[in-house]
Amino acid sequence: MKDQKEIKIAYYENYPPIYYKENNELKVILIDISRHIFQNKIKFKLVQKGFPWESAQMLVKNGEFNSHFTVKTDKREEYLLFQNRNTTLTRDVIAYSKKNNLKLVKISNLYNVIAMINLNRKDILITANDLGIKYIIKKNNIYIKYHLCKKPSEIEFKFCLLKSFPNSNALMAEFNKNLTIAKNSGIIDKIISKYL
Repeated sequence: MKDQKEIKIAYYENYPPIYYKENNELKVILIDISRHIFQNKIKFKLVQKGFPWESAQMLVKNGEFNSHFTVKTDKREEYLLFQNRNTTLTRDVIAYSKKNNLKLVKISNLYNVIAMINLNRKDILITANDLGIKYIIKKNNIYIKYHLCKKPSEIEFKFCLLKSFPNSNALMAEFNKNLTIAKNSGIIDKIISKYL
């Protein structure tokens, strides 16, 4: 691994608090986990940038970036190595206003929908991003009701690396080892709790 000292991670820029962009800067959970593992432990130079979802995926597939965090699929496994354990999970959640007359609309920005629910302009949100709900509520001092679904579908965000990256198998093993140490020592929980 000594011949390659830089790793470039492409993120989806709008999935708080897993990753998102605020004031043109990427923030929160996976950004902090990446810094901890790659900068502090593996000693790689780390380049992290946010993009729209499709762009982030294509930049990695085309080799302009080496890696990202995403959900494992058979198609992605054709060109990517995936970590052993998930880095973080999000779970299905329902958030709702105090009103009972429900209307259904689609809003793509989680901040906007939480604000609308808080102002009783929208009634209910169903999302697979429970961490996002908790983060936005805490950050903005909002009080709305929310419940995790009893049998949640969990979305596993895994670090993935281009198979063509130099020493990719050794780097992935090093990532897995350092993630396990960080999880077992409570560092990952500490990073997540900063935002929730």
